[in-house]
Amino acid sequence: MTTMTPETGHPLRFRRARHYALDLETPARTIDAAVVSVALTRAGDDSQRWSWVVRPKGQESRAVDLDTVLWWMRQPKEAQEAFATEEAQRGAKHIFVVLSEIFNILWVDDGDHCLWAKPQHFDIAILESLYREFAAAKGDQLLHRRKVHNARTLYESTSVVYGTEIDEIHLPGGAKHDASYDALLTAHTVERCLGILKHVRRVYAAAIGEPE
Repeated sequence: MTTMTPETGHPLRFRRARHYALDLETPARTIDAAVVSVALTRAGDDSQRWSWVVRPKGQESRAVDLDTVLWWMRQPKEAQEAFATEEAQRGAKHIFVVLSEIFNILWVDDGDHCLWAKPQHFDIAILESLYREFAAAKGDQLLHRRKVHNARTLYESTSVVYGTEIDEIHLPGGAKHDASYDALLTAHTVERCLGILKHVRRVYAAAIGEPE
């Protein structure tokens, strides 16, 4: 019995699959936005977390929007300090290096693989745009052969199945719009949704006499 994801029609793998949540923070809200920070968390294993501060240098062709910069100035200090302090910038990496390291983490992973981000027109679209511009060969391999899904669609679909609204889990000890914290929240919520869908799948399979 196979569960299909609504937005792509790809099979949603329950066995052996490794699920990762991605979050990007940007100074613009268009697909060609520059990126200031990126984070990746493996669902079900909080010890597997990665985060990067991205250097402005090398992203001169990417968009920066004044309204978004002003919005950032109103956000919590902790979220700004994750990428804007001198200390954070000292550890910043070129966007090509960041994309290469994401590729290396995800590509060497064996078995089925799903990358979750939200929403479809923001994080996922920007990631695809970044790979096209800075690391096209890696992007073709990673994004076309690995499955990239919209986490918001997963929440909504699970809400329908579960009969109650599923929204993002909130955890103590972080600030919204810090990429590392937001990726962790998405990973925990994806894990919860997949757990619900696994349970429903088992119940349905038992009811109709099919193997799981």
